[in-house]
Amino acid sequence: MKHPGPIPCSPCSPCSFAALAVLLTLSAGISTPVYAQDKGAANKKSVHKLEEVVVTATKSETEVQDVTASVSVLSGDDLRETGARVLTDALHQTTGLQMNEWEGGGEFSMVSMRGMPILNTQYVQVLVDGVPRNTALDTVDWSAIPLTNIERIEIIKGPASALYGKNALGGVINIITKAGGTEHQVDMSAGYGSYGENKATVVLSGPLGKDGEVGYSAGLLRRAGEGWRAENNDFDRLNAFMRLDGSLSDKTTAGFSLDYATWNLEYPDYLPIALYEAGAREEVFFKHGLEEHDEFNAALNIEHELNRNLLLINRTYGQNIEEEWQDIVDVVDKTLDSRRMGNELRLVSNNRLWNKTNRTTLGYQFEYEDYNETRQFSQYFPAAAKRGMIFKDAESSRTFNSLYLQDELELSDTLTATAGLRYDHVAIDLENLLDPAGSRDSDFSQFSPKAGLAWNLTPDLSLFVNLGTGFKAPVGSQIATNPDIEPEEAINYELGVKTSLFDRAYLQVSLYRTDLDSQLVMVPDEGGEGTFHFENAGESRMQGVEVEADIELAYGFTLIGSYTYNESYYVDFVDYAMDYSDNDLPWQPKHKTSLELRYAHDSGFGCSLISRWVGTQWLDNENSYEQDAYNLVDAKLKYSRGIFEGSLTLRNLFDTDYVAAGENWGGGDIYLTPGDPLTMYGEITLHF
Repeated sequence: MKHPGPIPCSPCSPCSFAALAVLLTLSAGISTPVYAQDKGAANKKSVHKLEEVVVTATKSETEVQDVTASVSVLSGDDLRETGARVLTDALHQTTGLQMNEWEGGGEFSMVSMRGMPILNTQYVQVLVDGVPRNTALDTVDWSAIPLTNIERIEIIKGPASALYGKNALGGVINIITKAGGTEHQVDMSAGYGSYGENKATVVLSGPLGKDGEVGYSAGLLRRAGEGWRAENNDFDRLNAFMRLDGSLSDKTTAGFSLDYATWNLEYPDYLPIALYEAGAREEVFFKHGLEEHDEFNAALNIEHELNRNLLLINRTYGQNIEEEWQDIVDVVDKTLDSRRMGNELRLVSNNRLWNKTNRTTLGYQFEYEDYNETRQFSQYFPAAAKRGMIFKDAESSRTFNSLYLQDELELSDTLTATAGLRYDHVAIDLENLLDPAGSRDSDFSQFSPKAGLAWNLTPDLSLFVNLGTGFKAPVGSQIATNPDIEPEEAINYELGVKTSLFDRAYLQVSLYRTDLDSQLVMVPDEGGEGTFHFENAGESRMQGVEVEADIELAYGFTLIGSYTYNESYYVDFVDYAMDYSDNDLPWQPKHKTSLELRYAHDSGFGCSLISRWVGTQWLDNENSYEQDAYNLVDAKLKYSRGIFEGSLTLRNLFDTDYVAAGENWGGGDIYLTPGDPLTMYGEITLHF
């Protein structure tokens, strides 16, 4: 499959339909300004504004119109309005993001941004309150971040290593949690749904101290269910979280957060393609997979105002994870313990440069992470003599020392320039406890620059252009196969527009191209028997268009729409067996659309209808198996009055049959994970 460049949309393509929907609804929204105070407006979703303040793009408060990148902001209330079960459900509607759900119930998902490889979310930097949450293996445990505790999510798309270092090739997702308010509040909820799904939550928040100088927020959440597959599909998760924020003096503030997550999750895993095509869905082929997981995360943030123009920020954080995986695809047991600790010191200066408003950020970040991984053949391994035999026992560590500098300069009243540079030094050490000769060490340095311009043509129209870079450091298990591998690198070019219309509509359009070089790929060992090693053998390109719009219609209706066109393909990738050049990357649909129609009435009644269409996508590098396009529709009814709130959510309303994830194990062994069927879930919440 050749890729000469962006493919123009035909009149009947999903792109055209999405564009038409946006134009029609935009026209409807702006042609009826007389309804600005319609009944129900008080309960409607507020559209995004160019004056909305975000912190992720520059690590300081910046209005959206001055950010030189594509920004999506999702409020916690809006996320919960969609009926999302878990955090990754709530991200489905965002442009540029693609999800694979490897197990039912939303408890285990992988996320890709802008067409980057989807494997274990390793190409996305995930933060909670600005603190890195990627594990020592660069993966993300989404279930450890409860949706109940989210104030808002800020998503910066495109490589962002100039500020955030490793992993930020596809972009950055910053999840900002709820802080305590000025009044005491208790929120209690309980719900029940299809296949035994049940959830209970209690959250307390408010002021502490004689004068309320400290705000607190704390809560517990338990979610469990039997799953819809025939067997080995139970899940049981507990989250506990707390946050304290307060003033130590007139010039010093501090914040502390702590969260804990534990779960037992049974894995029915994939179905062989022969069974799937024969109509199997609920059946389970691998019957014994189980994950047991315990995770702690803690962070301390202190801000001190040195003077009216200088702010010093210190952030210390840590993570500890212990997990056991039993009978992975019925053949392997795995134990994985990992730790991560770090400190970031940042100085922010608000000053004048050439008599222009200027903000300079200088930072140093240290991070140390290690993990111990043991693998052995499980009790169900076909060769009985090997059952219980350990075949992998390794300890690995990575140490990061990083310096970064960023400058934001107002060139004029309407033009803002941002530039930055980050230096990372990474040291990797791997100790093979079974075979000391297989121990490895490696180190490298990486420079990551960025530059961008934001031009506010009018108070309601902003253009932006940027160049960003990103890198991903290899982990110990990768250098174990090849000590000479180097970090993956990405460079991104982007042009976009953001506009607000009559305070009733917000529209953002972005065009981008990202080149990923030195891509790490698994290559079969020459002459080996099913063994692999990693090489910097791939070069890929991701390019496309993203459109998102929020529109206040009349009579309490709001329309939220998004469309993504993305091409992700190998520019150059050859291994011993095959040339994949010009093939599409797996699990990257070219077209993806989302439309949500939401209604709110002053009486307390509300409802929403969400349609998500995902285009065809390849399952493997060979592009030998293509997944069909599918459309999922969700609906939610809600009523709130006083302290009471009740809701009913229907997911996959039309019981659409679709594939949520899958893999090609080679030799024609293709395995697929069927997507969730129609489910219902009801919940009651009390606010005191």
